[in-house]
Amino acid sequence: MEKGKWVRHRARPLWGAGQVIASDGAYWAIEFEDGTKFKIGVAGASHHLEPSEPGTLKPKPAKSTTKTPCAHCVGSLGKSVYAREGTLRSCPKCSTRDGHEHVYYDYPGGFGTEAKVNGKEPTGVKSHCRACRFKEALRPRARCADLKVAVVTTEEQPAPIVEVALET
Repeated sequence: MEKGKWVRHRARPLWGAGQVIASDGAYWAIEFEDGTKFKIGVAGASHHLEPSEPGTLKPKPAKSTTKTPCAHCVGSLGKSVYAREGTLRSCPKCSTRDGHEHVYYDYPGGFGTEAKVNGKEPTGVKSHCRACRFKEALRPRARCADLKVAVVTTEEQPAPIVEVALET
């Protein structure tokens, strides 16, 4: 069965029609109309699945491959930026949702430290703010326009944006 084919799960009629969204030869990944995602081995598929008429899955919007720049510091909104000597950090999700400039929260308190320390996060601090991760009522502390931030990148470390706050 190739990607795009429609099926129904014999034992789960409430799931509705499902569309094969991925196949690696050994397994099929299927997304059903009710939102259920299901992975099944090719060997057992004929026992559980039957062909179906096309369903009504809504197409997912394509993920943006462009890196939207901040209107003030021109750094990517999808990357965290630190300000005020590391006491503020932008949340990539909030900044991307804003669409114009970086949105800052207190650091590290606004991000939490529930993560395990690892190579990507040596301090254990999460990359998204607590408001995004836990739906907490957390007001942003500042935006790029408030901080007058300038972006500096170096050859040694071009990816994480290094900022220099131009204090007023």
